[in-house]
Amino acid sequence: EVEPSFPGGDEAWKRYITKVIKEHINEIAAENKSGTCKVKFIVDKDGTVSDVKVLSMQGTKLAEAAVEAIKKGPRWNPAKQNGYIVTAYREQPVTFTISEN
Repeated sequence: EVEPSFPGGDEAWKRYITKVIKEHINEIAAENKSGTCKVKFIVDKDGTVSDVKVLSMQGTKLAEAAVEAIKKGPRWNPAKQNGYIVTAYREQPVTFTISEN
């Protein structure tokens, strides 16, 4: 019923992933690949993340940065079903766009 979520919600996730991308911006931009990397992982009952897998853009620096961000980030808010905290899968998109100046 309630999907796992990043602590602080979508806005906190955007701030967090933007910070991570900025740390890796030179490597990511050097590949000259824009797109959305989808990462699938498990959020356990205690919010621990495990089994992180890249679903799209495998082998790119963006995918590496996204996986690192999810693995090294804070615990997530676990999912709930029928009022109980449960372990659940989460798919999280990470988008990077190269803008033309």
